[in-house]
Amino acid sequence: MEEKKLVYHLASIVRLYLMELQDIHYFQEEVRKFFTETYSGDIEGDASWSKLFNDLDKRLLGEKNNQLFKMIIVSCMSILEAFNKDFFITLYTLRPENLKREEMVDFNFRELIEFSSMEAIYKELARRKVGQFGRKSIDKLVEELNKKHKLNLIKNFKKWSALREKYYRRNIIIHNRGRVSKDYIEKIKGYNDTDIGKELDLSFDYVEDCISNVWEYIVFIFEKIGNKNKLEIDYKEVYNFDMPLSFLFGMDPRSPEWRNFLKEME
Repeated sequence: MEEKKLVYHLASIVRLYLMELQDIHYFQEEVRKFFTETYSGDIEGDASWSKLFNDLDKRLLGEKNNQLFKMIIVSCMSILEAFNKDFFITLYTLRPENLKREEMVDFNFRELIEFSSMEAIYKELARRKVGQFGRKSIDKLVEELNKKHKLNLIKNFKKWSALREKYYRRNIIIHNRGRVSKDYIEKIKGYNDTDIGKELDLSFDYVEDCISNVWEYIVFIFEKIGNKNKLEIDYKEVYNFDMPLSFLFGMDPRSPEWRNFLKEME
């Protein structure tokens, strides 16, 4: 039952964030479709409408200061960070052997006696551990995953460079209005001091790639960790959002068996 509990919670986390990415994808596809269809035909009528559409074109199709694309990138990176937090806290709580036993933990006696169970202690240990590397840069995260789980993203995750660039792009969107900073040129190849202050162009293709990069990262981490922990998971069923999660465990979602199972998962 402990393994099923871990599979259930990890699969639920993965589905949650993949579905959020899917919603973002559908949204940007609808916006893209609207503008493609709008500008594929002749604009008739008042010239002021033509000017309005041209202005919207510049604002929404990747020109400077495009807020839509910036919001999508920020949202995708927020999903990336939230996934890492939820996924690894759950993993370390339900499989505490993934935590290094030799690491020092600062608990006083009063804190210890307030925990209701060993699982509650594991969860607090997990929260503290994930909090440590969750506040670090994506480069430090990669080091942590390689050290703790032997996951070499630089070598084995094909989209690593693209994902990393979008992480640092998000940073300059938040902290520098999308303009190249000193930190960005230090992290990303192909830029130099003469680029500092320049605003980088965005496009529908770029944000679509951003959505895809985060999606593939979540799938990569889920499958690598699942296999490393020898979890029996039908990954295709997890990614099939039309299929109730209960099918992953061979249960009818309407059955009392599934309802009892959900209570045990709490």
